[in-house]
Amino acid sequence: MIFATAGATVFSVEGDRLYMSGPMTGASPERFEMLVEQHPGLTTVVFGDMADVADITALIQNGYRIRGLGLATEVTPGARIEGDAVWLILGGVERQIGDRAEIVLRDWGGAALDREAAAHEERRRYVADMLGDDAFYWRSLDGAASGHVMTGLEIEDFGLATDG
Repeated sequence: MIFATAGATVFSVEGDRLYMSGPMTGASPERFEMLVEQHPGLTTVVFGDMADVADITALIQNGYRIRGLGLATEVTPGARIEGDAVWLILGGVERQIGDRAEIVLRDWGGAALDREAAAHEERRRYVADMLGDDAFYWRSLDGAASGHVMTGLEIEDFGLATDG
């Protein structure tokens, strides 16, 4: 089953795996919920290429829901996850990043703000909730304005992937 609309996230389900790719939109959480309800045996959300996110609230809502359902997340080998979309994979209780996958950090404009600015709070809190601290949030702003492809060591150091 594939569920997509023009310019929106593409969803498909195969067995116990829900596949997502494309840009997140405000409609993505509702579509995600519908598929979760229709496929109660899901265990893993698998991400293909995901571009920077237009709706951070939708992304955070989906990330919390993934975690709340106890789902794992996986980035397919060779996929490119960019900008705020990177944070969606953090929702998994277990997280895997495939070979040659590119995790690309981009600053959403937060680096120009004072660290205490309220605009940081939603994103910063989400990252801290998912990883146990907010170090990865601050790293995502540091020097990432033009796009920084994370190294395997950075992915390991920040706990983006788990051993599970």
